[in-house]
Amino acid sequence: MNFEEPEYITALRDVLIRFLNQEAPPEAIAEWDRANCVPISFKKKFAELGLTGVSVPEEYGGSGHDVLAMTTIIDILSSRSVGLAALYIFSACYGGFNIAAS
Repeated sequence: MNFEEPEYITALRDVLIRFLNQEAPPEAIAEWDRANCVPISFKKKFAELGLTGVSVPEEYGGSGHDVLAMTTIIDILSSRSVGLAALYIFSACYGGFNIAAS
């Protein structure tokens, strides 16, 4: 059995970590957590990465990735902020799975 991380997951991880380092430094996340609000500008930039569509099939406009990609994103986000991870789970998992089930 091969337990090495697939290349696309490594690339996904690198892109997301670079994005978070630039757009969501720890000080900003701490402020967002205190205010209980993530700025819409961050949400828009995050959506532009295409990561919110990893649970949506390509025929519905998603990227058609798999559960491994989704859980990798959740892992990285939750290491920075449970709030960011929850926001992602609501959109990608609950929303995306419902679109996929249509």
